Amino acid sequence: MTPETPDPQNLRTEYTVLGSYITAMTGMRFQTVTIFLAAVGLLANSGNQSLRTGVLILVVSIGLWVLDLRNRDVLRRLGDRGIQIESEVWRYEVQKSDDSRSGFFLDREAPARIRFLIWGPWTPPGALGRLVRHAVGIDVVFLGVAGYAIALIV
Repeated sequence: MTPETPDPQNLRTEYTVLGSYITAMTGMRFQTVTIFLAAVGLLANSGNQSLRTGVLILVVSIGLWVLDLRNRDVLRRLGDRGIQIESEVWRYEVQKSDDSRSGFFLDREAPARIRFLIWGPWTPPGALGRLVRHAVGIDVVFLGVAGYAIALIV
């Protein structure tokens, strides 16, 4: 093993840690949104629909949304490292078929497959497929709450 050749065991460990960290961060993002919505619900249901309440909700909404933007960047960087390990070291290739898989990270840009009730998986076409993402759903939640806060302020 030369200095340029990474130790395969170290790469396997790093790859495992990358996957675990991404899983934990994804769960943390949804827990943050859940706690955020619960707090907004308590404030909105307190009967005190004042300017102060609107400003508080708006500031918290913007702050948590900015934190989520940073988490997206961290997730992207982790994914990029995973892609580098899969493609450059392990020589995995991106598969062209929706039914085939390459690696966990190389497959991350595959279009979303939606399963609704009893129907089989469906892949939304074009731009609609780009809207079916965690980030878009989280943005809609923050935008909705910020809109509610602005309505309270005005």
